[in-house]
Formats: sequence, C-alpha cells, structure tokens
Amino acid sequence: MYIYFGSDQFALEVLEGLFKVLPPLAVVTQPDRARGRKQKIQLGPLSAFAKEHDLPLVQPENLKTEEIQNEILNYKPELLIVVS
Repeated sequence: MYIYFGSDQFALEVLEGLFKVLPPLAVVTQPDRARGRKQKIQLGPLSAFAKEHDLPLVQPENLKTEEIQNEILNYKPELLIVVS
C-alpha cells in the first residue's frame, strides 16, 4: 500500500490511473487556496479527487514538521509516491 503526494493536474492524471489498480492509503497535497477576485477557497485537483472517493486527505503547509511526518507514517505505507 502507498501514500500519494502531488498537487497539479498531471499528478491527478497519474493518481486516476493508479487508483483503478489500487487506491492509496491517503493523498497528500497542498492546502486548498483562495483564488479569483472574490478570493473563494477552491479545491485543488487532488483534494477534490480524494474527497470524491472518500480517501484520507492530508494538506500540510509544511511537510517538515514532526507532527505531519508522524501522521503520514501512522498509515504504515510500504511506498511513498511523489508526482509533480
């Protein structure tokens, strides 16, 4: 089992292909950001996919904190896949 890291449209396309074979334990992506003139929060491509498929979602501001690293390792992944 694996945890998937990514944030852009290309990373989403790869995740969609992997998901058909084996869903990830969790998805790690950037936090959703305010966009546009009205500064409304918009979901990123991977966070929208994770929520649509009821996958655990981790959206840290920084991956270097011990808390986030422990949260990711608590899933006990065998593999970490990073696509960018």
